[in-house]
Formats: sequence, C-alpha cells, structure tokens
Amino acid sequence: MGKACPRPKLMPKKLLLIRKYLNVSQSGMAELLELSKTGRVSKYEHGARDPNLIITLAYSRFGKVSMESIVDDDISVNEFREQLGKF
Repeated sequence: MGKACPRPKLMPKKLLLIRKYLNVSQSGMAELLELSKTGRVSKYEHGARDPNLIITLAYSRFGKVSMESIVDDDISVNEFREQLGKF
C-alpha cells in the first residue's frame, strides 16, 4: 500500500478566515458553496474533512485569494490574513 498524501495543516484555519472575512455563518457558507449538508463546513474548518478541488476553488474565489495560498503551508495564517485584508 502507498502512503497517504500529506494534508495541508493550515487549510482549516484559512477556510475559517475566508468565512469570517465574508461575514457569514457556517450554514450561510454551505449555501454559498451549494452544499446539501451544512455540517461539512464545520468539518472543513476543524480539519475532519478536506474539501474537494471544486469547493476549494469556490473558497478561493469568494475570498479573492489563490488556491495555492489556501493549501500551501509555507504561507502562514498571518500572511494569509493579510491577503484577505482586515475584517
């Protein structure tokens, strides 16, 4: 069996920052993402589940940041926050 792909450790915090930047609740974010289950946003933000590429792309577009900045752990949460602007 092969090794599992490494997971971005900072992505959950970055997804939470995008939602806070948009000033929406988890259920509001689920609506924006057109998710049928609102609990998925919570799972994304707590690192229990990774969003697929299409959902990650939607987050990046809503936050007006690159997908790379969401998944790249070399970009700190503070640097990411600066990309989003102050909220």
